[in-house]
Amino acid sequence: MLLLFLPAFAVATTLLFYRVYKAQSPTVAAPQEVARFLTFGGILNKRLRTLSLLFHMAIVTSLLGHLLMFIEEVPQPLPKIGTALGAVAAATLALLAARRFREKDYEYLFISLLLLLTAATGTAMGLIAEREHVVKAALGFPQSLTLADLLLVTHVVSATAAAVAVPYTLMSHVAAPMAYLMAKLRKTEKRRDM
Repeated sequence: MLLLFLPAFAVATTLLFYRVYKAQSPTVAAPQEVARFLTFGGILNKRLRTLSLLFHMAIVTSLLGHLLMFIEEVPQPLPKIGTALGAVAAATLALLAARRFREKDYEYLFISLLLLLTAATGTAMGLIAEREHVVKAALGFPQSLTLADLLLVTHVVSATAAAVAVPYTLMSHVAAPMAYLMAKLRKTEKRRDM
């Protein structure tokens, strides 16, 4: 399953960074814009800012937790913490998706629903399946079609679709810190060329 996701993720990430690198936004190079982005300072609604911060913290921590798949023995509480973070991500995504639906913001709604499906299936796997079973199936292909395997396939397919959609949607804001570094790199290259 990992072999399906990683190439799509690599291509989508490369495309995203290429598009960011080619962007000609005047605010890209301002460090205060990056700081504002990282602290969600542009969101004036405090409830939305809190939801966004909670979601992003949960999803980043959860994504980093996926690296534990490559460690054979992990401390007992870590998978449970990962499942709890997945539940937080799913809950905040559900609230954010409902807001997108009310505001008829369909581009964000599409990617939010893909991410919600990804978070919900990952959380459900953490609740019903043994870690060893999920890791074995994720590093290979499911040998049978149990509920955990069906959730895994749905999780990987929705995560792959979300990764592929990111460079083409407004969700490319995830590259804002990288955009700052790329803009700095471009300025350094221009100075060297002169």
